[in-house]
Amino acid sequence: MARAPLTTTDLSDSSKLRDGKGLSNFSSDSKHILAQADAIARMTIELNLRAVAAQADRLERELKALVECTARDRAFRDKHEQRLEDMWREMLAVKQRMGEFQARSAADVERCRAQTARAMDLLRGEAGRLRALVDDVGGALDRLSAGDSSQGEEAGGDREADEALKRRVRETLSSTRRWNRDHKTTSLGDPAFVARYLKQQSKRDPRMAVLIQRALQKRIARRGGGGGADGNSGNGNSSNAGNSSRRKARPQSLEQLCEDLVWKDVIETVEEVLVRAEAGVLRALR
Repeated sequence: MARAPLTTTDLSDSSKLRDGKGLSNFSSDSKHILAQADAIARMTIELNLRAVAAQADRLERELKALVECTARDRAFRDKHEQRLEDMWREMLAVKQRMGEFQARSAADVERCRAQTARAMDLLRGEAGRLRALVDDVGGALDRLSAGDSSQGEEAGGDREADEALKRRVRETLSSTRRWNRDHKTTSLGDPAFVARYLKQQSKRDPRMAVLIQRALQKRIARRGGGGGADGNSGNGNSSNAGNSSRRKARPQSLEQLCEDLVWKDVIETVEEVLVRAEAGVLRALR
């Protein structure tokens, strides 16, 4: 399906940058950026000249030694005299230029460093604003794309929604597997560990966590009704009956719910709800 061209109204949200300013920031700071870049270039030239000056000093020493060694070698002097003079003039020119730079105070060098630091901070700020602008435009395009897809075939939208729900189920299973590995090395007791697991699931996927907690409450209720994993059937035991009545009561807090749970309860409940009864979970999450 061809996408309608973007209009000013469609991108109204993206025109509001996070700092309250528009693209005018970039043009207003352009002169300042150029000035900072010029300062950096001058400092780079100075550093290069210093390297050239050091090389010139070395060549001067070597040239003096060469002249002394060949002072009496007339043939060598006749052949290379002009070249030696040219090298000497180049070295003098470099030294003269370096004298101009060395006349500058140390404060100038520090000022260049400070300007470089400010330029880097400014560039980082501009880069951050550019990223924010790109994010805003991307969000507007995503909203437009979502609007176009909602006007398309509903079957395609339903498939995408189902896939998103199945992905949430897979993520919950993966998270539970990680917690199961952590349970093998934890020093916490099962009630505290289960409470921490359920709290983390509530942060990660609140609706999924509610389904797991309800299934755990039903598991406790079935177990407390007699003949379960923790009770004895047959001759009624008064102590077990007291425990059953306590477990039948609705827990007032997450910690109270977890008092009657062990980690194996979580594993079996997650397997029962998210694996064997996945279709029911998908209907509940819609």
